[in-house]
Amino acid sequence: MSRFLAETLDVSRLPSFELIAADYEAILAERLAGLKARLASAGVDYDVGQLETDPLAILEQEDAYRELLERQAINDAGRSLTLAYAAGPVLDHLAATLFPTVGVRRLPGEIDDRFRRRIALAPEAKSPGTLGGYEYQAMSAHPDVRDALALNHASGVVPPGEVRLQIVTETGAVEAEVLAAVRAAVFDRDVALATGVLSVAPAAPLPYDVTAIIEIPRGPDPGLVLAEVNARLIAYADNRRRAGRVVALSGLDAALHAPAVERVHRLAPLADIDPGPAGVAVLGQVNLQLETPLV
Repeated sequence: MSRFLAETLDVSRLPSFELIAADYEAILAERLAGLKARLASAGVDYDVGQLETDPLAILEQEDAYRELLERQAINDAGRSLTLAYAAGPVLDHLAATLFPTVGVRRLPGEIDDRFRRRIALAPEAKSPGTLGGYEYQAMSAHPDVRDALALNHASGVVPPGEVRLQIVTETGAVEAEVLAAVRAAVFDRDVALATGVLSVAPAAPLPYDVTAIIEIPRGPDPGLVLAEVNARLIAYADNRRRAGRVVALSGLDAALHAPAVERVHRLAPLADIDPGPAGVAVLGQVNLQLETPLV
């Protein structure tokens, strides 16, 4: 598989987990069984536990619910110490604990998701000349680096012995300033291999427009539906605005098909938008037309 097709591990898609089982019915059953056993050992014949008005059963229900909340809190605390779930200051501590020698620090104004991506790349930054290490250094060089993708000869874009670092900047960023910061970071003697050829270039933008007819039933506010469809489309396009990412027609249709939408007739684009490993798909004009069936 080509390097540009290999995704960095998306920790947000890892399955959830529990450190301790948190099932109310199981907790309650265990408590009621323990209550009955203790009463039996004391010579009390307890046979009213199934009655809704039994005071002891009511107390056990209350305690079981409180225990459930405690177990959920334990699970939440455990998950918050993993890369997939950590947020805010916990994420900062996690980065400092896991990679003290790399020096992973949150950049000014950096959101959790971006910081999490850099933490995931940090292990490769321990060794000079790794593709992931170049990507980590690029994203650490300037907060306006939206994405970085290191390409070697396996991508089919560069010849053997060379690495090209494709950079995607945030909208509104001064590209020349961002690229200068990236070059200064990756050409450092402790980062780049002396035996290879390394270049830094902006990913070539591939603009695309979206035109669609959105059918909605009578009843929902057209303005609210249109706003939601727009928001979903922009969110999908924003997620795909990374080096080498394909904008799939199925993804566009899913984004346009908001809960209040009956049917989507997409007029453009008519094929997946594939910018190739050296490019980035960029959403251009959006033309959405709402239609309501006559009957």
